[in-house]
Amino acid sequence: KPGWGKLSKPKRFTDYAKNTVRRIVGAMQLEFGKERLAVMTLTVPGSANKVIETIAKYSGYIMNRIQTYLTDNYQHKHGGKYAVGVAELQKRGMLHWHFVVALEDELLIESFRKKIEAFWFRVLKQLSEMTGIDLFKRKEGNSWKDKYAQIKHRAVDVQPVRKNVAAYLAKYM
Repeated sequence: KPGWGKLSKPKRFTDYAKNTVRRIVGAMQLEFGKERLAVMTLTVPGSANKVIETIAKYSGYIMNRIQTYLTDNYQHKHGGKYAVGVAELQKRGMLHWHFVVALEDELLIESFRKKIEAFWFRVLKQLSEMTGIDLFKRKEGNSWKDKYAQIKHRAVDVQPVRKNVAAYLAKYM
């Protein structure tokens, strides 16, 4: 029990939440077509314990920043659902985020990836400054902060949808 020396088991999403994500992504596939959907993964490059604690503490803030960015820049004029995403806990204890985003044109994936890389670096840098914690710091002690160009492909991944994306997202819940 929490408070009695042991941590409680992590909560799992309900079947209702998983089915909701499946329905939304299914509707996105019908509305936009699979060829216009992109799967985006955002990962925090740092791995020091303070980094993991800070990301956990500010996960709501981070999700809000991501959703605001996507809404402001990728919401479709006809009101279609632009993106749906989930946060996943990695084996190393760090949260990272998976999103499915509907783009106006399937040829925009590379341009979208570059914009998301710049956005993600900005969010991590601003949160580092706000908290005083270097979110690029590794367990070994060195930092990726000034070497982001070298690691941006590991921190941000954007791929075209090839398979059943609804099942892909739901498995992380």
